[in-house]
Amino acid sequence: MICYSLTLCRVAPDRATAFMSTCRAGGLWHSLAKELPGHIGTSVLAHSHVPNLLLVLHYWSSAAAGVTAEASPMGRLLLDVLARIAKQGTTHLGLFTFPSDGSCEQKSELSLNDGQFDS
Repeated sequence: MICYSLTLCRVAPDRATAFMSTCRAGGLWHSLAKELPGHIGTSVLAHSHVPNLLLVLHYWSSAAAGVTAEASPMGRLLLDVLARIAKQGTTHLGLFTFPSDGSCEQKSELSLNDGQFDS
């Protein structure tokens, strides 16, 4: 079952374009992430009213693959790199799957990298 990892990023306005480019296919961050076992891909969504508020979705082949990759030294480094590029803060929301029994189960704990968000 595919698992999704979400990171909410408030990116400095002058870094938004570079941030999106590095996370998308062909970007440096994306190239490094695809080397993680079980990593399927990454998408970046921009908020409709706050263009520098971005949601980064990582697709994993399974919850186990996502947990293992995010706990690995390379996975931790890549999450840290997102926070450094964003400059204004990131919140890693953890791993999620579509519920199969009507209940939603979050696979890892919420962690804050380097900032809080205000609206």
